Amino acid sequence: MKLRSFTLIATVALGSHALPVEATTLSLDAGKSLTLSPGTTGYVTLTFTNNPDDITSNFLSWTLGIQVLPSGTVSGTVTPSGLVQSTVNSMPFGAFPDTIQPTLLTLASSASINGSTTFYQIGMQTTVALGTVLSGNTYNMGNVGFSASGSAAGTWNIYAVQQGGANYQSFWTNGSLVDTDFGNLPRGAGNSSVLLGTITVVPEPGSMALAAAGLGILTCTRRRVRRSH
Repeated sequence: MKLRSFTLIATVALGSHALPVEATTLSLDAGKSLTLSPGTTGYVTLTFTNNPDDITSNFLSWTLGIQVLPSGTVSGTVTPSGLVQSTVNSMPFGAFPDTIQPTLLTLASSASINGSTTFYQIGMQTTVALGTVLSGNTYNMGNVGFSASGSAAGTWNIYAVQQGGANYQSFWTNGSLVDTDFGNLPRGAGNSSVLLGTITVVPEPGSMALAAAGLGILTCTRRRVRRSH
C-alpha cells in the first residue's frame, strides 16, 4: 500500500529513535458548503481540529475517504475531482533542514460503496522533521475539488467515510507508524461516515430562462398539433 511505503521511508530518514505515541484526538470539521453552476468545478477546504494535546514533531500524514451522495431529488452528477494544497492555515511544515510544505498524494479510488469514494493522503516530506500539531488549533487539510456535470442541479452531501477493506480506511499517522482514528470517524467493521458539508448546484438564470422558453415552445407546438387534428 502506498501509505505504508511512504511513511516507512520518512521514519527511517529521522533515525532509529522511537517517537512517543501522542494521546490526542483529531476531529474532522463539519459545516462546509459549496455552490456551483452546472459544468463547473469548485473547491471545499477540509479541516481538522486538534482537541486535547499537542502532537509534538510527530505528525506524519492523514488518509481520508471522501464520498458525495445526493440529498433529495437531483439531476446530473457531482464527483470529487482532485486535491490542492492549502496555502492559508495549512498543514504543519517540516522544520529541519528546511521549512517545506507537506506533499499531497492521491492514494486510490474505490467503488466498493457506490462508486463515488476517493481516498487521499497528505504526508510530510521524507527529508524533513515531522510536523507539530498544536492543541486547540484548526488546520486546513487540503482543498478538495468537486465537479458538476452540465445537467447537474440540486444538493449533494459530502461525507468522510470508513470502508470495510483494509486499504480504504480513514485515519492519521504519527512518526511511529501508529494509525489513529479521527475522533468523530472511528474505524470498525463495515462502513461508516460523518457528514462534512453540502454542495448545491444552481443553474444560471439565463439557462433557466432558456429552458423555460424551450418548454413553452414545446407546449405551444403540442397544442397546435392537437388543434390541427
